[in-house]
Amino acid sequence: MGVMVNVMTTISYPMVGIAVGRGDPEKVVATSHRMVHWSLAGTVVCCVIFGLISYPFLRLYTQDAGLLRMAMQLVGVNVVFYLGQSFAGPWMAVMKAVGEVKYVFWISVAGMAANLVVSYILGIAAGFGLIGIWMGYLSDFAIKTVCCEIRFRKGAWKNLRIV
Repeated sequence: MGVMVNVMTTISYPMVGIAVGRGDPEKVVATSHRMVHWSLAGTVVCCVIFGLISYPFLRLYTQDAGLLRMAMQLVGVNVVFYLGQSFAGPWMAVMKAVGEVKYVFWISVAGMAANLVVSYILGIAAGFGLIGIWMGYLSDFAIKTVCCEIRFRKGAWKNLRIV
């Protein structure tokens, strides 16, 4: 499911970097949003396909109804996980491409801290187990996505000089 996220994150660096190098802020904005939209669209397609084929494949390994139900819950959480990552991955790449490397570092630290706290609270203290831990990852992606989107919209990156 994460194939499109990884592809679009990798492609975002040079695509946005070319627009930055040309000194075309409008092209930077358009390219950045296009990368995020394609990441989301591709991830949705992959998640639908994965969701449709998961149950038949899981039945090859077990017939236990309880285990199948738990596995399908984890597939659902995994879908939400990758949908969250489809925003965070390209936005982090875009911010690096426009020269906001220190900012990306600090929001990565903040996201990791939130991940640890939420994972502990939901996964261990509240007893949700693995699903609670995945929710911690989602908090990480949410922080990265929201922070990058706000910082990008403010446009401070337009005044940065790379060289």
